Amino acid sequence: MFKKIKNFIIVNFLFLICIGIKTNASSSEGIVKALVDTNQIRIGEQFHLELNAIAYPNTEVLFPVLPDTFNHFEIVNRGKIDTVPASNPLKLRQQFTVTSFDSGFFVLPPFPFLVRNLKNSVADTLTTEALLMGIRTISVDTTKEIKDIKPLMNVPYPWKEKLPYLLGGLLLIAGLIYLAIRYSKRKKVVIIAPPKPKTPVHIRTIQKLKSIEEQKLWQNGFVKKYHIEVSDSIREYIEERFGIHAMEQTSDETLKLFGPKQISVGEKEKLQYILQLADMVKFAKVEPIALENEQTIAYAYDFVNSTIPAVQVTNVNDPQKSEGAKS
Repeated sequence: MFKKIKNFIIVNFLFLICIGIKTNASSSEGIVKALVDTNQIRIGEQFHLELNAIAYPNTEVLFPVLPDTFNHFEIVNRGKIDTVPASNPLKLRQQFTVTSFDSGFFVLPPFPFLVRNLKNSVADTLTTEALLMGIRTISVDTTKEIKDIKPLMNVPYPWKEKLPYLLGGLLLIAGLIYLAIRYSKRKKVVIIAPPKPKTPVHIRTIQKLKSIEEQKLWQNGFVKKYHIEVSDSIREYIEERFGIHAMEQTSDETLKLFGPKQISVGEKEKLQYILQLADMVKFAKVEPIALENEQTIAYAYDFVNSTIPAVQVTNVNDPQKSEGAKS
């Protein structure tokens, strides 16, 4: 009886905490929402999580990219973002199959959506409400003795099958010993040339950006490829220059990993513009105007040029003069 009262108090306490976890509730209510088909499962069972959003006219909505594991939950399957038939305004939804292998009460955190106004290009982040999930264990009768499913079986060792491999291994060892003895008598002086100095990362990144610019991708209709290549070049530069795993992180996670002393506020704003616009092109199928496409490559050049370490400041527009610089 005491155990049931204790569990009841814990469940209600966690539920009150879950209700209190809201971000931008006043602005996101009715626009973005997270739903589950049950609030309690047995350990290892699966349930469905559905993310919903309303896209009003002249508005683009970018769904959050959920990691494979988060807060004691694992995503088994993720569906595509589709639209609710005959909905006005446009309603979008995405369904996930989720499971958990930890028992207890865990919170599905608020999920952030990026909403962009197409008229003035102003973007805002709206979040869903947090949800509480209970994960029950399977009851086990501890009074009974633990037994194997089947008794151990004696399996004869297959010498005939293993003999060819053993003979082959012995011949290989004998051959290696023979070669070692033969070549040990020949004293050779092997001169190993020093490795060629690696071109500094900022020069390589500038060269990549120039190559992308010369291909005129967005001018020929390859807008998505253009923004992916520009953002990936900057992410690779960040990984080598700052030691941040930007290729494995979302845009928001990458921006949060920068400390105040690593880059300035202006540099961070330019980086945010590049990464978030690329996300909206890739996932929300946004069609940027010509000015936005030109701004992306310009900000990419500015970000690289303004984050070169002081010991390697040089003219990055002339790679030949920068070959000796240290990265």
